[in-house]
This record gives sequence, C-alpha cells and structure tokens, in this order.
Amino acid sequence: MKKLVLILLLVSYSCGTDASGLDDYEHSGGVVPYALSTKLNASTWKITFFSNNGLEETSLYSSYVFKFNKNEDVLNVNSGKVEVNYQANKYEGIWSVYQKIISYNPSQEVLEFGCFIALSFVSPNDLLKIEGEWQSVMETNTKIVFVKKFNNEIVSYLTFEKY
Repeated sequence: MKKLVLILLLVSYSCGTDASGLDDYEHSGGVVPYALSTKLNASTWKITFFSNNGLEETSLYSSYVFKFNKNEDVLNVNSGKVEVNYQANKYEGIWSVYQKIISYNPSQEVLEFGCFIALSFVSPNDLLKIEGEWQSVMETNTKIVFVKKFNNEIVSYLTFEKY
C-alpha cells in the first residue's frame, strides 16, 4: 500500500504546472498533461484523420482550423478555449487535458495512467461529433493521435497535425 501512495504522489507531482524538464517526460501511461497542453498551445491544428465508429469522416474537417488557447489562470494551464475557424465562420468551445487511471494491477500495486483531452462545443454538428473524452495514444511535436473507447474497445480515432 505504501508503494501505491508513493506512485500517486509522484504522478500528482508530475501533473503540476512546473514545466521544467517535463516536455519529453513519460510515465507508464504516456506524456503528462502539461506537455500535451504545451503542444496544443504552441500552434494551430488541423484534423487529418477522423474515424467515428468505424466510419472514416476526415473530409468533413478539411477546412477547419483549431487554435487551443490556454486558460490565463496560472493554476489551471491545462484547459481553456478552443477557437475553430471554418471558411468565414468562427466557433468556440472549451478543452481540458487531464490524467486518469486506466488500469490497476492490485497484485503488483501498479497503476497505469492515461492522458486525456475533453472537448466541448455547442455547434455545428461536425464539431459535436468530435466532442467528448479522447485518450492520447501518440504524440510528436507535429502530430497528436487520440482514441475514444467504449468498453475498453477503440471506437473512434481523431488525429490533429500542426497547420
């Protein structure tokens, strides 16, 4: 049990707002939320792949450009507003990056964490298709791949690339 508490404390510390040395830090569940937030804030993004319940719908997003603006509150830098430009239209939503437990092995007292983004929009329907909780499964400085799961099965893929 002491190992479990220590692991939780270490993970809690790694999710703090101090960015020094965290850019490439990885743990058993992927990159920490601060590093993902930093990547999202660094540029504008386009969706280069979207599969919704097995149906590939990337073409719906070919003209959408996303800008993830961080919250100005220094205690909550892993969230903010997302500005979406589509032709002459502008839409706004909210985003939040966080970490949560995705598996636990009680016999070895090992927790596995995942890094997630939650997206929320009011309209249009294309943006409503991508809202919800997405788990980050691959990140580079120019590409981020998210998956959405249902009953531990991947049902949707969402890929952003720098624009």
